[in-house]
Amino acid sequence: MSSAILDALWTKLATTSGSGFVADLGGRVWLDLAPDDEALPLCVYSGTTTRFERSVSGIDHTMRVVFSLYDSADTNADIVAAQNKLRSLLDGAALTATGYDRVLCQLRSRGVPTLQDDSWTLSEEYELRGRLTT
Repeated sequence: MSSAILDALWTKLATTSGSGFVADLGGRVWLDLAPDDEALPLCVYSGTTTRFERSVSGIDHTMRVVFSLYDSADTNADIVAAQNKLRSLLDGAALTATGYDRVLCQLRSRGVPTLQDDSWTLSEEYELRGRLTT
């Protein structure tokens, strides 16, 4: 079931019109791992924690997703702009995922740019919570 949430998340990220999150990063957004020697800026995201809880009305599934943004040492402006776009796109959004009534996104941890070695990094953590329908 985690893959259904990640699929819905990717759909939300990739189908934003105009200059959306993925477009602003030149399409360089990957699940779990980026290719070697990829140009910056880029983003790698992954589902880190999954929890299932039974309630009176069904089973709630919660997944934590961490977005890690990377930029060149010259500037962090691109990842800060991407961070803001990601927040406006996901925080409070409802996703449509197969097998769920809906999946709600909420920002849990907002990162700040940090210079490490020869690049800037920034991490954001979102909680995605849905109720299973199947």
